Amino acid sequence: MTKKLFVILIVLMWSFEIKAQVVTIFPTQPLFSDSITVTFNAELGDSGLLNFNSDVFIYTGVITDQSQSNTDWKFVRGNWGSPTTSELMTKIGTNLYQIKFLYQDFYGFPNSTKIERLAFLFRNNDGSISGRGESGNDIFISLSENNRMYISHTFDGSLLNIKTTNGYFSLSHPLQKVIKVAYFPDSKIKTDTGFSVIYKQKLNVLLNADTSFLYFETPQLKALIKKNPFSISYISGSDTILKEENGFEQNESKTTVRFKVKASENIQGGGSRAVDINRNGKRLEIYNTAQYGYSNGTQILNICIPFLVSSSGYGLFFDNFSKSYIDIANSETNILEYGTDTASVSYYIIAGPENDSILERYTHLTGKHNILSEGA
Repeated sequence: MTKKLFVILIVLMWSFEIKAQVVTIFPTQPLFSDSITVTFNAELGDSGLLNFNSDVFIYTGVITDQSQSNTDWKFVRGNWGSPTTSELMTKIGTNLYQIKFLYQDFYGFPNSTKIERLAFLFRNNDGSISGRGESGNDIFISLSENNRMYISHTFDGSLLNIKTTNGYFSLSHPLQKVIKVAYFPDSKIKTDTGFSVIYKQKLNVLLNADTSFLYFETPQLKALIKKNPFSISYISGSDTILKEENGFEQNESKTTVRFKVKASENIQGGGSRAVDINRNGKRLEIYNTAQYGYSNGTQILNICIPFLVSSSGYGLFFDNFSKSYIDIANSETNILEYGTDTASVSYYIIAGPENDSILERYTHLTGKHNILSEGA
């Protein structure tokens, strides 16, 4: 595939994605003084307000660096059962609603507020009917993209080091169909970030660059790195198999990395658990804990592995020793989030598409037990 075709494919993908969102805002990264336009598509999400024939009101708040979780909304605008005319949306088309407001004035937050996401729900006058995310969850729009801007990069033929406003990143290619990404929020890049991986080889990579993208190209897996805002998508053949939603973020308590996943994805792995084999919609705690007399529904059976395999044709391995979690579209629709209290985090994206080949490459990275001798 030529670089030109590569870019056209990605631009079309992003254009379709914008049209297919439940909620969009403009501008996408507003200043506190800006006027914001919020558009709600009632055909998407849980379709709770699909073909609704009366007034629709916005219910919204913000997630800040002080929020304890995604349910801890700050500066909430509106009372659920008693909306005001200032929260009334205008119907602009079939199942399309819009509202405009001054950003800071509407929410009422002070200038010192650090906003990470806007949170939304939509409802009728008395709150008995609502429009939500695909699984009935709250709807979020990330606003931290302006903290993730490309500054510079270096490349030695196998290792790509990138400096951004959000820290340092390194990309390498240890094995066919495998790309490693390491994140360092507050220090320069270290030469070795491995904890579980024993295979340390770095294969040669082709790197191209233009004003908007870096193209980290291996023979069978490509990383498309958007400079501003900084994000990475992974392409195998002509298919985008995985895309960061908001990439890495680091605050005082934890480091997270977020990806976009589909509701239709069958995602397996995470270790021994007495829950559905498809982990999509689950939150997996990664911390080995013994469970005695367990029953169906027990979340941890003493063996936790931060490795997932998706029906979309990829494996995802987080190489980290600390207590952590993997939230697979449990807290937010179509968002996979890995979080840990370790500052520096690495992950490996492994392309398939077959599960057998993904597992073969994973065990090649982490090592295999010797076969016991006969009679042992």
